[in-house]
Amino acid sequence: MKKKILKKIVILLGVVLFSYCSKDDSISKSEESVLETDTEVSFLQTTKGTYISGEQVDLSAFSIKNTSSTLVKIAEVSVRIRNFNDNKIINESIVSSEEIEIPINESYQMAGKMVFTIPQSLEKKSYAIHIKLKFEDGTLKESYKTFFRVIDVNTLTTYKIDKEDYQGLPVFKLRGGLSAEYAIQKSAATFVSGISHSWTSPIEIVESTPDFLEHSINKTINFYDETIGTTTPVETVIISTGIPGVQYLARNMKGIVLPLHFLVASGTVKEAQTILEQANNSGYSVYGTIGHDFSITNTQSVGWIKLLDLPNQYKKFINDHQVKNVILLGHTGTNDGETEAQKVADTRNKYEQGSLYLMRFQGDTSDGYLKQILSDYNTTRLSSITKVADWEAGIISEQIDNFSTMLKAETRVSVTSVTANDGVHLWNLGTYTSLALAKKNQSIFEVGGPAIRGISTNQYLLGNPGYENYIRYVPFLYFAAFSTEFQYNNWLSTKIKSAVNSYFPDIVFEDLTFWTNRADMDVLLRSKGLTVRSSNYQEGQVWNLSNGINSLTEVRAEDILTTTTPLAYKNWSESLQYLDLDDIEDISNRFPEIKVKLK
Repeated sequence: MKKKILKKIVILLGVVLFSYCSKDDSISKSEESVLETDTEVSFLQTTKGTYISGEQVDLSAFSIKNTSSTLVKIAEVSVRIRNFNDNKIINESIVSSEEIEIPINESYQMAGKMVFTIPQSLEKKSYAIHIKLKFEDGTLKESYKTFFRVIDVNTLTTYKIDKEDYQGLPVFKLRGGLSAEYAIQKSAATFVSGISHSWTSPIEIVESTPDFLEHSINKTINFYDETIGTTTPVETVIISTGIPGVQYLARNMKGIVLPLHFLVASGTVKEAQTILEQANNSGYSVYGTIGHDFSITNTQSVGWIKLLDLPNQYKKFINDHQVKNVILLGHTGTNDGETEAQKVADTRNKYEQGSLYLMRFQGDTSDGYLKQILSDYNTTRLSSITKVADWEAGIISEQIDNFSTMLKAETRVSVTSVTANDGVHLWNLGTYTSLALAKKNQSIFEVGGPAIRGISTNQYLLGNPGYENYIRYVPFLYFAAFSTEFQYNNWLSTKIKSAVNSYFPDIVFEDLTFWTNRADMDVLLRSKGLTVRSSNYQEGQVWNLSNGINSLTEVRAEDILTTTTPLAYKNWSESLQYLDLDDIEDISNRFPEIKVKLK
């Protein structure tokens, strides 16, 4: 009997122990199965934005944060390099094969490492860098983080301004960029009494790189310092978009233009977002707008990386050159121009750092264009259609306020905003400031004839402000997408004529000579009985002496050399009394659509 009882007890204990062990093992397996994989890979970058064949691609240090509610176990971390267009894997390299355990809300630091060597056969374009995490349970997670570009000697990754000496006359030749970079070229040329073309034709593409903005800012400051000297006093700096009137404002105030934004091409939304992310992580404050412009490229978007605050390089330039006045210039309205857009969907507010807008230049048909130029357009989430500051000419109140605050805190300049609700009025600013300069220097301008002798009809983007001053012409700046009849009826024969007579009431507008740069404007003005000077309309504005003196810039440079000397031309410019803030205020009083406000 005792043996039976003892046997039952032993069996019972065995069952209990088995049950206990089984339960413990079950809990252990359950705990492992519910380990989560929610993680966040930090910002990372390559040590350079561009590479040539044979160079090594080095990745910066980065961290992996556990954002889940359990311990995270990672078995392997690798870097994948992919094509943007077809997502094909170009290379994969393992950067860690040791088990990594990351507690809740903590991060694991990954050291920087070489991840790829550029082969000779690799196509010259941009490539995406992805981080792939393999978790202990076999789960794989991959995320896009940045990109790099393979280049050769012909690749432009920021605009470039070449310079040559033509019989003593400085000549500037822009490559890449658009209106803002054009304004840099023009303000430098007039500051040193030189001349410049518009840009090379066809317009060269500035290819995207993650560090595009910093390179563009540094390029601008270095170009000016090399051109005018590192400490040459500059009375006025204009921080502006490239709206056409700014090149004349700069000339007529003897100022320098620092761009409010820079132009870059991008084949994907991701590249544009990466440029913004790297800029904001490098101490800049920016947002962006991208869209289609088939006059530049029909295979990529082009867009502006827009500064929201004063870069340190601009501050240093202003202090180094003893600048006294800074003007913030731009178009504030959203009812005209290129303003319809969709924001890439995220948690950011309007115009917040890093926000990106896809411009809808063609309204409802824009989807087709955007799909053509952005390979990831279909996978990009967009917010509803909204209105934003004009793509090329706009300035927002946040920019004006942020720049003003920083300038007043970090420099000794006075800050003035010059704006208009309708962008065309800032085109006309070129006419107004040229007339004001002639009036202020009337005794000089009237040597040999009347102070104003002609109108240079300059469609977007043409003009030689210093030369036009010298021959006593004022500009009529216009956008050729509108008919010449519209331009004549709504602006040239009305607003521009009225402006001339506001400063010089004795001048008969119809007696002036009209120098045309388009054949259709030439025909129209002749039909009105006006005196017209024609140009070689086939040559455009490119400086290329290999085919003779043909383009407008070449003709004007030759005119300087045949009627005077480069030194005499420079001395004439330096004899002028340039416009100051009081003169700009007077322009606003004459033409109230120009808003001038001391900040």
